[in-house]
Amino acid sequence: MTEAPATARYGGRTKVVLFGDSITQYSFHAGGWGQRLTEYFSRRADVLNRGFAGYNTLYAHLALQRLLPGELSDAALWTVGLGANDSMLPGSEVHLPASEYEANLRAILGRIQTASGGRAAIIVIGPPPKVDDQEAGQSSASSAEY
Repeated sequence: MTEAPATARYGGRTKVVLFGDSITQYSFHAGGWGQRLTEYFSRRADVLNRGFAGYNTLYAHLALQRLLPGELSDAALWTVGLGANDSMLPGSEVHLPASEYEANLRAILGRIQTASGGRAAIIVIGPPPKVDDQEAGQSSASSAEY
């Protein structure tokens, strides 16, 4: 990672924000990808977890409105990991049609870019593949649409 501008510093270090649903929230568990990023960026960046279990893109966008603008506006790097809940089967309280998922995701990315003045790098992480399980409200076909 190249050196971030002084405006992207937090306590002398660059900020990296992990934003998303439960996959992001629980990424700091032992051996999780968030924990591994924190180890990788040790002494170079502060990795901040802003994962919200159970959130779809609508709820995440509302949460982001409370975070930006604010102390995260100068983060140099964001990961945005959403869609696992949106892609649940219709009838689930967190399901959203793919068109709403796309519109909300675009709004989230736009808000981050606007708050950062276009300086933030963003990595988008889509929903993972799912095993067909009607009782759990998920299907591989539904997930693939997102």
